Amino acid sequence: MQNCTAFEASWLHSHQTFKKTYHSIRTETYVTATMKDVAQWAGVSIRTVSNVVNDYPHVTTEKRERVHAALKELNYQPNLPARYLRKGRVGVLALAISDLSNPYFSEIGNAVITAASTRS
Repeated sequence: MQNCTAFEASWLHSHQTFKKTYHSIRTETYVTATMKDVAQWAGVSIRTVSNVVNDYPHVTTEKRERVHAALKELNYQPNLPARYLRKGRVGVLALAISDLSNPYFSEIGNAVITAASTRS
């Protein structure tokens, strides 16, 4: 920690403490990493982690690299149910057809599939 500012030394100390605590918790029980964990690990805000995960361009290269390293180190996996709740949609379309052998229903099914594939 030679030639470090007080802020850098403080950040490094808190970062190392967080790493030790996080690893001891993970070895005792199964814990999935959250965006908050990744943000603490990388020393950035949760919003920055979100921007990197969603590939928004307005994140500096240095921060993007730190977040990617934290994502890899913590084995972060997005919480898809939470994402679906936040967006208000899941991207699943259900269609119930009573008789696929009837050409009319078959055409309707094909039209729905075609329309859905152009929107996704």
